[in-house]
Order: sequence, then structure tokens, then C-alpha cells
Amino acid sequence: MIRTNTAKGIVTLGLLQLMKLPTLDSAKQVDNMSVEVGVLKQRVAELQQELVNVKREKTELNDKLLAAEDRVKEQASVPVAPTVDAGDGAELQQKVQTLQSEVAEKQQALEVLEQQMQERVDKAPQFKSMKDMLQKKNAQIKEYKDLLVNTYCWKDPDAQ
Repeated sequence: MIRTNTAKGIVTLGLLQLMKLPTLDSAKQVDNMSVEVGVLKQRVAELQQELVNVKREKTELNDKLLAAEDRVKEQASVPVAPTVDAGDGAELQQKVQTLQSEVAEKQQALEVLEQQMQERVDKAPQFKSMKDMLQKKNAQIKEYKDLLVNTYCWKDPDAQ
């Protein structure tokens, strides 16, 4: 940190960070990382499309389930004539149960896919480096706030 003395007091200019000049190896690493980013973006897009398809299928199955439940309710409210086969209600119940189990399976598959997608994003080097960078910047901001509070008696408007 560089400080200069002026007539008004000490002025903090900030932290200086020296940057290395890019080398051929770092350029290759950047190229490799950009290729990897492209592949990861494509995979995320594929997973998002798959997620959309699974959600669409889930909606369709839910609609079928609701329609089947409505038919069961309608049949239950209509008095059954002696000539109607009583096995139709059991058959519809079986269909409802089948559809409910399919919806549950699709929901589980959806949760697994969402979890896998989140794990891949969390493991990506870009995500890790971004997270590290945010932590460093947050630490710097905290240091600057502390400096302002301790040196200039500044009151943080966010702190209440």
C-alpha cells in the first residue's frame, strides 16, 4: 500500500499489484481454458434442454393424471347402472397409480439431473476461480471499510 503525506493528511492510494507478462505457456493455457469453457457451455445448454424436456414431459403426465382423476370423480358421482362393468373403476385406479409412479420417477430423474448439473458447475475451474476472486475482493472491501472507519471515523450506512 502506498501512502503519501499531504497538507490535508494521509491519502491512501490503494494496493499495487504487479502483473506478469503473458508467456507462450499462459497463452496456451488461455486457449485450452477457452476451449474447455466452450465445451462446458455446450454441455450446460444440452442439460438445460434435457431439463426442459423432462419438465414438459412432467407437465404432460400431470395433465393426464388430472384428467384421469376427473374421470374417476365423474364416474364415482354418476350412479352405476346394473349393466355397467364395475371393473372400469379399478382399471382407472390402476392407470392413475401407474401415472403417479411415472410422475414420481420423472421427478426423481429431474432432481438427479439438476444435482449433476450443479455439481459440474461447482467443479468447473472457472467457477472456482471466480469464487476465489470474489472472496479476495470481499476481503479487500472489508479492509477498506475498516480503514475508513478507523482512520476517518466514517460510519458505514449499510451497518445498522
